[in-house]
Amino acid sequence: MVANRSPLAYLWGMPSKKKPTAAKLRNWRVSILRQRAEYLGTVEAADAKAAEVLAAETFKLDGERRKRLAVRAEE
Repeated sequence: MVANRSPLAYLWGMPSKKKPTAAKLRNWRVSILRQRAEYLGTVEAADAKAAEVLAAETFKLDGERRKRLAVRAEE
């Protein structure tokens, strides 16, 4: 006979199931450099390289415009 056991006591011995963590996404400001930088918008990506690729797809930038793309992390 077990005395004073919690109804959830069986859970204490079970290993926890950790969910896989997603990559930490940041907001990135995207601008295109001309005579003055022109703000295009923001994208959400894990790092600057991924933000650049995503921005090129999102804002439909071709090869020449993509070279002038500036990506900066938002504070």
